[in-house]
Amino acid sequence: MKMNLSVVMSLKDKTTAPLKTIREESDHYSKAIKAIQKRQQDDSASIGMINAFRTNRKAMDKNSLAIATANEKLQELQQKQQAATKPSAALTERITKQQEKLSALNQTQEESKKRLIGLGKQLRKSGVRM
Repeated sequence: MKMNLSVVMSLKDKTTAPLKTIREESDHYSKAIKAIQKRQQDDSASIGMINAFRTNRKAMDKNSLAIATANEKLQELQQKQQAATKPSAALTERITKQQEKLSALNQTQEESKKRLIGLGKQLRKSGVRM
């Protein structure tokens, strides 16, 4: 079946405008979908940071309790040392170990505090208030 060139060109002219409109709408929706996906990624990252913030906060709370307990134990040992006229080597060693333990707990607490501050800054930058 042969077609005239004018018929073919007429058909092309009639279909070009609707196809162009469809393509433009498709591009518009494609851009909108990409923007939504980007926002979802940002939200996922924020949720991850919020979870890390909460986990770090809980760890700090537990560490605070451990510090308080270690402090009480150290004070108790120091009182025993003061009460004794001549403290034993074992007591002195226990006091030294307790001081080291307390120092390590305090260092861990400071590191956790720095991480918590950093997470808080990142969350504020992303628009999340904690």
